[in-house]
Amino acid sequence: METLRSIIPVPGFEKDSYDWPARHAEKICWVKENRAKVIFIGDSLTHFWTDESGSGHAEGLWQELFSGESVLNLGYGYDRTQNVLWRMENGELENQRPELIVLNIGTNQFSISENYDGDTPEAAVAGIRKVVETLHERFPAARMVLMALFPRGGKEEKITAANRLLLPMAEGWDFVDVIDLTHVLGDAEGRATPRFYKPDLCHLSRAGYRIWSEALKPYLAKYAGIYTGRLRLVSGDITRLKCDAIVNAANCSLLGGGGVDGAIHRAAGPELLAECRTLNGCRTGEAKVTKGYRLPAKFVIHTVGPVYSGRDSDKIQLQHCYWNSLEEAAGLDLHSVAFPAISTGVYRYPAEEAAVIAVETVCRWLEKHPESDITVSLVAFSEKALNLYQAEWEKRFSK
Repeated sequence: METLRSIIPVPGFEKDSYDWPARHAEKICWVKENRAKVIFIGDSLTHFWTDESGSGHAEGLWQELFSGESVLNLGYGYDRTQNVLWRMENGELENQRPELIVLNIGTNQFSISENYDGDTPEAAVAGIRKVVETLHERFPAARMVLMALFPRGGKEEKITAANRLLLPMAEGWDFVDVIDLTHVLGDAEGRATPRFYKPDLCHLSRAGYRIWSEALKPYLAKYAGIYTGRLRLVSGDITRLKCDAIVNAANCSLLGGGGVDGAIHRAAGPELLAECRTLNGCRTGEAKVTKGYRLPAKFVIHTVGPVYSGRDSDKIQLQHCYWNSLEEAAGLDLHSVAFPAISTGVYRYPAEEAAVIAVETVCRWLEKHPESDITVSLVAFSEKALNLYQAEWEKRFSK
């Protein structure tokens, strides 16, 4: 019986928009010197999340999601299962101990070229199985997210047939979680929805990548401790964050004070105070915007949190701080906003309650504005604060 070509390792052989051998050499150098917590493996759908060696179809979304995280992109345009198997055997996984692997491979088994006449769904799934089992043998402690094949224009019948074989098979792998976005990226018949794709109805648009990233969010958090997506949890100094806007937990005068308010004024320089003098203060729960001046952030959104009294109005006012700040950001067409833990300093709002309100309110705003491209970071200055955010995040998102 002839061995299926989908399971026989071979290097890349198709011409695409990048240099396959050069990309392979770059990845070999990277893995020798670095270790990734998460490894994405696949074809152009994975490759083009970034602008490495090709088109950045996600338009910066990869960097937005994973900046500062140890995440490795081993996607190669036009690759098939046999090319992935070859790369795994030839150095791309050297020195790695990933906590999570995200695998999206198989659609190009149905791509016909002068070099390849296409596979059957059975052969495609055999190739995917071989990749999964090879990865598990190499990294038995790693969790794996296996993506069902995405809808694709002109390939609906074969992709549907392949997924029908793949999904039941994957149920036998206790180290694998399967994500099937067929009816999210496509319609009820599995036809690609144009707004999530480039005109070729094969490669994803930024909106499509946003769908994929949201689906991955619980797994990135649960298995790799990466809290990402449209809502991110980060630790550190908010005055050092490079984003479109940071939010200042200000007082009613807007003229500076202690805690994060004073830190932002010091980092931004005297020009910030000068502009704040023109704003005539700010009422509790409202928000006003200034330039960022010497901060890495372009803007500062000043909001005044409630002084904690234990009354129901405290919660309402704190919700307004987050909501109104995001409304200001949307009005300026900003793409990234970072919040401190508003009112938890000298205003004595209980940190655990404040964390619940922050996560709930931001999520509610994002859900109400699915068209928005804003990524929100909740910034924790201490490990304790980060743990509070993570606990609430996991209640909402982890499965």
